[in-house]
Amino acid sequence: MNHTVDLTAIIIANIMGVVLLVSVIFGSSWRFVGRTKENAAFHVLIVTSIIACVMDPLCFLCNGKPGRLMFFVVYWGSAVMYISEIIIGGAWIIYMTSHIGVSLSKTSAAIIGSLSAFGAAALVVNRFVPFVYSVSTDNLYSREWMFWYYFAIEIVFLFYGVLVYFRARRKSGFLKFFPVWAFSIPALIGAALQTVVYGISTINPFIAISVSCVTLSVQNELLFRDGLTGLYNRFFLTNALDRLKIKKRSGYRLVMMDINHFKAINDSLGHKEGDSALVLAARVFEAAVNETGLVIRYGGDEFILILYDCDENKTDALIKSINSRLIDECRKREKPYELSVSAGSYLIDGDYNTFDEVLDNTDRKMYEAKRRYYSDNPFADRRKQ
Repeated sequence: MNHTVDLTAIIIANIMGVVLLVSVIFGSSWRFVGRTKENAAFHVLIVTSIIACVMDPLCFLCNGKPGRLMFFVVYWGSAVMYISEIIIGGAWIIYMTSHIGVSLSKTSAAIIGSLSAFGAAALVVNRFVPFVYSVSTDNLYSREWMFWYYFAIEIVFLFYGVLVYFRARRKSGFLKFFPVWAFSIPALIGAALQTVVYGISTINPFIAISVSCVTLSVQNELLFRDGLTGLYNRFFLTNALDRLKIKKRSGYRLVMMDINHFKAINDSLGHKEGDSALVLAARVFEAAVNETGLVIRYGGDEFILILYDCDENKTDALIKSINSRLIDECRKREKPYELSVSAGSYLIDGDYNTFDEVLDNTDRKMYEAKRRYYSDNPFADRRKQ
């Protein structure tokens, strides 16, 4: 075994990594409720990191020890370590983009997929022609010339995630809460140290630190999230409009939406079904708005959209799309009702005095749309709006 390896330090560092990650699992069990892409990516990120933290010291323990079992652990354990770098990098991108509501372009997805597939294929070829790593007849592990690819790909994925985040932030001006550096900096430091210095184990313990930092920061974000739908709440809206005024940003459009007949759903089917309808509507709003703005639950069955660059015609088309999607989703889920919204919009041009002024103007236009809706639907019960 290489005499420069401090086995005790390696074991302790990875035990700390496992403890941190397990603590995150138990302390953030709420994250695993609901089958969302974000939750799945977060789960993969943690589980893969735990496996890597276990395999790394195990490979060092078996390195240079005689026997077929030792060879199996060193060789295939090393393969697991290399592939984990790809999985962790990919899970980070999926988690981050899902959390901030940004979709990867087809080109970006193809590049990421190609880089990952090449890394996986190289490990298969490496079994016959060692060029990533090798294990000698004495069961001694050695890096080969291609080992750098897996550390490089993780760094590329980390930087790509940062790039996507800041592009989205520059576009909207509102992406403030996702702790992109809290994950990237510790992970980059760990990857750089282990790449340059053989015999130390820093990548996975530092990723455990990254995951812990992100978890703490995202939990703070809950102050700005609605507990039922997960959308941004009224507190966030106030904060966002204040920032727009301070920065004298204009060209934004505020859209207030009210769900038609929502009271009837609560009265006839109960509040549990009413909550289910609100969650369904929230998901439809998010899917329809996507990267063009933010969705906020203002209160009750009222929602607000902040659209980045949307004229009146585009806004009208968006509302029609939302109503069409709501009907489709209700039918698909065989709901005993159809959801629709009445909406009013207001252009934020920077020439307003208070938060209440913006809301009053938008609210007035929304209720005008509401009156038109009931005028066009004379059999609707206005008492059950």
